[in-house]
Amino acid sequence: MSARAFVLLAVLTCPLFAQQSAPASGETIEVSIINVDVVVTDRKGNRVYGLTRDDFAIRENGVPQTITNFAGYAPQAKHADGTVAVDRSSASPEPVAAPTAKRTIVLFIEIAPQPSERIREVFSSLRDFVRKAVRPGDSATVVVFEERMTTRQTFTGDTDELAAALTAIEGESIEVALRRGDEVRRGLASDIAMDASLASASKSVRQGLNVGEHERRSEELFELIELRTKAAALTSVMESMSGVEGKKIMVAALDRFGLRLGLPQGSGPISSDPQVEAVRQTVMRSANANGVTLYPIYVPGLQYTNAPDVLDAPGIGMDSSVAEGRAGENNAMLMNQTASLFQIAEETGGLMAAGPSDIVDLLPHIVDDLESYYSLAYRASGADGARKVRVTTKNGNYEVRSRRAVLEKSDDTQMNDRVVSNLFQLIENSVIPIEADLGQITRKAKNLWSVPVSVRIPIGALTTNMESEAATGSFSVFIGSGSDLGVISDVTQRSQSYSIGHDKLEAARESHFTYDVTVDVDTRASVISVGVRDDVSKEFGMVRIPLPPHEGKANPATP
Repeated sequence: MSARAFVLLAVLTCPLFAQQSAPASGETIEVSIINVDVVVTDRKGNRVYGLTRDDFAIRENGVPQTITNFAGYAPQAKHADGTVAVDRSSASPEPVAAPTAKRTIVLFIEIAPQPSERIREVFSSLRDFVRKAVRPGDSATVVVFEERMTTRQTFTGDTDELAAALTAIEGESIEVALRRGDEVRRGLASDIAMDASLASASKSVRQGLNVGEHERRSEELFELIELRTKAAALTSVMESMSGVEGKKIMVAALDRFGLRLGLPQGSGPISSDPQVEAVRQTVMRSANANGVTLYPIYVPGLQYTNAPDVLDAPGIGMDSSVAEGRAGENNAMLMNQTASLFQIAEETGGLMAAGPSDIVDLLPHIVDDLESYYSLAYRASGADGARKVRVTTKNGNYEVRSRRAVLEKSDDTQMNDRVVSNLFQLIENSVIPIEADLGQITRKAKNLWSVPVSVRIPIGALTTNMESEAATGSFSVFIGSGSDLGVISDVTQRSQSYSIGHDKLEAARESHFTYDVTVDVDTRASVISVGVRDDVSKEFGMVRIPLPPHEGKANPATP
């Protein structure tokens, strides 16, 4: 899923560049804050508003933490004149509108054969969700998985574009359903016929029939490979959101992501297969590390209950025992999938749904989650590392839903995340006004282009340490490349120290540093992302540079 080739060669120069102020003096800032958003409901599922900081407790790895930042948000109903309508019958204080900060929403859709009416119901709900959830300033994308991942709508806040992408995928899904329908019916009829034959065979004959064992194992191997590919796609999308501020959610409509491969055997609770569990844990860790709340949907639901034309097809000879076995398999499959998705939702602070009717009920709750929640934060060490986190309320009658783990990230890791996210949507809280240009692109190898990049960093925007003989400081340059979601290079980092004599500070107001970089870029890449961090103030600047069309050209032109 990723292109991993990068070489960095840098030269630092200092030509003239108009600036309004000299480098500011300051000291290195080492502060890391971990945010945890929580939803609180009563035992009937009603949202609880009006709680304060003192009503909550946070434990990290079992150790109580001091809540340093707190806010409670609720949707605000408005009168026709635009004033806020407050329910004075409630004892809760006046609601505070959800913050206007950008929310990032991903719709991850796995195309799989389903009955046409089910497909239409699901996509109708998704279009309605997009129109209600995406507000001005938000960013949403539509991603499709069918053996591999493709981006069908890049990040946008235009709900018409998002709805149009969903409509196109709906049509394709129906075509897939029609194309595979006969094959599915033939396979199901064959399975039922085999079940009927085995049911009527003697025990000794049944024990000797090992024909299906090899086929079953082959199918499970294929399912495991597909599961790993799907997980890689999910984590790739979440990594693309890692450096974005604000609420981040993913609605993942999946066909298969169960606790076990194939059809679970026996009765009772379903345990997770070790190979599958490793894949599932990767997805949950990625979600919590990147601050993404997952809302998984098992679209098939009960798969065969609406297929009497298959089950009752003439000539199959299905008796009651075969019908009961088929119903048992159906329920086992449902339990296998939903138990897995429920845990994924629970670990990341989301909710899950199974089947079209559940989806219709779930999506409005997701809209509520975007508007009604409490935001808590506490100080962390700033070192990389996963932490278990638990949020509770002092009122034991309340239910608290939040992610179960967080990942503390160092300054370098946070910049890596920003560079990756900047490949797909502009990072908006950039402070340092850096600029970058491309040089002449040349082919280095069959699948690699050599791309010169020149980065200009205004000295006046950097913070220095004022020492006796000079003003000193340093900055770090981070560069990555990619295309769509899933083709992402490693992020390369280089740091540069500098010293400016006090007698030259005035001249520095009209200067900038130039950092010349040559990077090896995968031929599939379409964007280069550059980030510069002031290592003293920790402020940063971001820029993204579209690569010109260069596939198949020996010496492509620059933009």
